[in-house]
Amino acid sequence: MNSNYRNGFTLIELIISMLISLFIITVAIRLFTSSSLSDQLNYQFGLMQESGRIALYSISNDIRQAGYTGCSDDFDTSNVMNNRDALDRWIITEEKIQGISQADVVSMVDANSASEGIIIFKLSPDVVFNVSNHDVTTGKVTFDVGWGTAAAANFPVGFIRQDCQQVSLVYTTATTGNTLSYTTGGSAQFSNCSVALRGNFKCYDGSVSGGTISFNPGSMRPLDSVVYFIKPDPANGVSTLYRKSLVDANALPVVGGIESMTIYYGMDTNGNGSVNRFIRAGDRTFRHDDWQQVTAIRVHLLTRSNSALAPSPRDYFFDGSTVTPTDRFLRREYVMTIDVRN
Repeated sequence: MNSNYRNGFTLIELIISMLISLFIITVAIRLFTSSSLSDQLNYQFGLMQESGRIALYSISNDIRQAGYTGCSDDFDTSNVMNNRDALDRWIITEEKIQGISQADVVSMVDANSASEGIIIFKLSPDVVFNVSNHDVTTGKVTFDVGWGTAAAANFPVGFIRQDCQQVSLVYTTATTGNTLSYTTGGSAQFSNCSVALRGNFKCYDGSVSGGTISFNPGSMRPLDSVVYFIKPDPANGVSTLYRKSLVDANALPVVGGIESMTIYYGMDTNGNGSVNRFIRAGDRTFRHDDWQQVTAIRVHLLTRSNSALAPSPRDYFFDGSTVTPTDRFLRREYVMTIDVRN
């Protein structure tokens, strides 16, 4: 048989075929890798968006209840509570909203905090008991129904007169049936400086009660204040937004992937109902009177991806500045401005 008509490839044809095949495989791998990276980027951006949404929703929901007592601002508020432990000092305040620096969060909320914090004071909007009798001499209040587990001894509560002429914050010392007691002094973490609850005064700054006042007719609501801050999750080290309430021995995680938080407080300094200036947490001390002028909050949150997916460090925008990181994580800013209603 003539060798010119034998089946098969010559060496040159085989090399060309291999090169073409290699080119096709390389292109396919690059397309697959590019598609896979795009999917991962979209997935991470989706997670970051969800983290930002959850964080802003939680913070804004509490801010919209800030200062809630069931009455307007035009009434006296007495705060007869003191505390013995520096940690949890944030609880003993009646400013509806105030910012605290990272150092203050560390000293009075959580030693592992990695950010500034925001304290939101409010009484429970859902749990309320009507007063049927109030002995102003002995500091005993009786309610029309028992409360089960909704109120207990050693817990801060607010008494509200029916005519809203007085709101008083006290620390309960005993509960029996549907009767609650609050006494002066005590050895618990919190205590009361007085059982005389009239007037606009605060025990922690040395001001004095204007005398006794009955909260019959009136009501009682448990204190429902909260504080937000960021710290690493001890389980995985991921920067996480935390929320602590009075009933939490430890702060509870809200959502992970929140790397940084900056909050601006809009102040109405002339009483015309509009914001005149914005301040930061460190611009005023804890319990400063200016916190009473806050009428709006602007929250800046910085979210970060779980994985370092960017081909190279990618610039991001946060709090009015462009930042160049040293890592390949993705970051995105989310901002919300919230009116303080009460």
